[in-house]
Amino acid sequence: VGVDGVYIDQIGSSVPVPCLDPSHGHPLGGGHWWVDGYDQMLQQIQQNIPANRIITTEDNAEPYMKYLDGMLGWIWLKNGQVPAYSVVYGSAVQVFGRENNRAKPNISMRMKSAQELTFGEQIGWISPDAFFSKDVSDETRNYFKQLVHVRNRINSYIYAGQMLRPPLLTGNNPPMTSDWGRNNIVTTPSVLTASWKKYGANKIAFVFTNTSEQSLQLKYHFDPSEYGVPSNDYVTNQWESSKPDDVKVIHPKDNSFDLSIPGLNSVVWEVSWK
Repeated sequence: VGVDGVYIDQIGSSVPVPCLDPSHGHPLGGGHWWVDGYDQMLQQIQQNIPANRIITTEDNAEPYMKYLDGMLGWIWLKNGQVPAYSVVYGSAVQVFGRENNRAKPNISMRMKSAQELTFGEQIGWISPDAFFSKDVSDETRNYFKQLVHVRNRINSYIYAGQMLRPPLLTGNNPPMTSDWGRNNIVTTPSVLTASWKKYGANKIAFVFTNTSEQSLQLKYHFDPSEYGVPSNDYVTNQWESSKPDDVKVIHPKDNSFDLSIPGLNSVVWEVSWK
């Protein structure tokens, strides 16, 4: 039909339904036949679609990812979420999108999009009506655009890499709170962080993104041994989402870095070694 991908609704979200019809040929009641049936269908689809085409579904139930390329994370809206799913399955399947259309989305859009970035998801799934509504400021739209550029910058670390421990910051990192919809009031730090190591390369990307409008001064003590980096033989290049060029980072002797992150901005470190 001339498309790059197809979204099949509900496979990853709907619970199996017990079936007692003996004419179907499966064990009566519950059982793994429900998942097996989807596996058979999706395998046949994958064997017959052209190269470089994708199949995606709603939500992210693990049993179905064998023959799926993407899963919609749309109701990852709970307070206190951690990227456990991304750590385990990050390079096996691409998670995309959060719901942004129910609550007034200005602050929540910033927070969700930043969390999508730091969880390794594809950012978005926002209707034009919500994105361009009077409830969303130009500053938020510009920040969203910057986050997409950051995601593009580190794309290969996410789809062909392993998520590592997010950098732990100290200093004044005030909380951000907003209504994420579906009766979920969510609080996160203003600055969210993440890190990934690229498979087959001695390179790690560190991400720091500031969801607030104020510039924040923070500290990060980088322990090379925690990330498998040689302590005296690595180079760090820094890229800021609002600036065009990389700059080389000077390493303090104690590896305690002062981070200045402007409001609604992101900083990427690319650490490499021989």
